[in-house]
Amino acid sequence: AVAAALRAEEGWRDEVEDLIDPLPLYALHSDEYRRRTSEELARQAHAANSDGEPGRAAALFEQANRCWGGTHLLISATNMRLRNGEAPLALAAYWRLLRGAAPPSKDSNALQLQLSDTQRAHVQRKLTEAHVAFGTHERAASLLQARMRLLLHRLSISRYERIGAAASSG
Repeated sequence: AVAAALRAEEGWRDEVEDLIDPLPLYALHSDEYRRRTSEELARQAHAANSDGEPGRAAALFEQANRCWGGTHLLISATNMRLRNGEAPLALAAYWRLLRGAAPPSKDSNALQLQLSDTQRAHVQRKLTEAHVAFGTHERAASLLQARMRLLLHRLSISRYERIGAAASSG
């Protein structure tokens, strides 16, 4: 599981950074405005999830986190990424959540990522789920690559057969 998480993290480094440590939204607004905006976006994200729109829900949770950061928002956004079929990104993000965020910067909205015991257990379960989905994702990608190579091989043979036929008839 660790090796897969490290491979996923390497391939999705920028996306994970944007998810875990985003640039804040509405930085010039009051804390109260940012908190209320975040709550409204989270409410919309839950509604999108209920409507079966995990991609939209993920984007809304991420935007809510950018307004007023919270570990629960990061976990929800990552859950939606996994539900939306983005297993490599989800696997890397769960792994990063368990390891802790990068050292907070002065521009960071994520501050300290402290997981409660309940959150840690949830993220560990989801990490396992993402690992299984990532394996499926890798197998599907390998199968697709093999099919593409076979198709290209067949196209090459067909092309050479046509060239050979044209040369022998001419």
